Amino acid sequence: MILGFLGCGNISSVIVNYLIHSHLDIQPKYFFDKFTDKSKSLSSLVNGVVVKDFNRMLNKVDIVFEAASPSAIKEYGLNIVNSGKSLIIMSVGSLMDKNFREDLIQVAEKKNVKIYVPSGAVIGLDGIKSASIGNLYSVSLITRKPPKALNQNENIEKVVFEGKASEAIKKFPLNMNVAVSLSLVANKDIDVKIISDPSISQNIHQIDVKGDFGQFSTRISNSPCRSNPKTSLLAAYSAINLFEKLDKNLYIGV
Repeated sequence: MILGFLGCGNISSVIVNYLIHSHLDIQPKYFFDKFTDKSKSLSSLVNGVVVKDFNRMLNKVDIVFEAASPSAIKEYGLNIVNSGKSLIIMSVGSLMDKNFREDLIQVAEKKNVKIYVPSGAVIGLDGIKSASIGNLYSVSLITRKPPKALNQNENIEKVVFEGKASEAIKKFPLNMNVAVSLSLVANKDIDVKIISDPSISQNIHQIDVKGDFGQFSTRISNSPCRSNPKTSLLAAYSAINLFEKLDKNLYIGV
């Protein structure tokens, strides 16, 4: 399987370094980033190919891995699936746009390709998916991040957002993928509170779910990627887990 990259930052770097030493039949080969120095640096690890015109890589790859931004998915997503290539999306915030999401799915169905969204920096999506078969009364997320991760300068704890996930992703497009993932699997625009907290060094997500199944809560403290406090290391690991699944015949916990 030939893999092309849309975005060559921290998550893609973790993926490439893993694949170099893995047993998987997946070859990271083509690299595109609006910052050419990033694509050059990452491609050099595998003697890959730097692509300056993204659409020119599409007839050379089997699947595209996106870890760029919601705007990148909006710009290139339809072209990717329309070219008959499957797509892995890390910037799930792009899918909060219902019209775009439905267009993407429609083209993927027509071209018989798959769109994958790894679980990212959150746990419990499988439980919410199962619970959503019945009635979900409420799903809420409280996220705490260090001020730097939220582009905050004040050294005090404060609530920087409280409202729905659809609004949270507009205000923090690179921070609220968790809220969007939860909303998509719950089939509702969930309640979100974002807190800038100078006393912490990790990204903390508290999720509370109530429905006719009962209720559950999860809390996860994520270590951020070294050079990008907005991104949790678990997000990169979730993508690796997806690649492992693509190479297996037995799936547990899906």
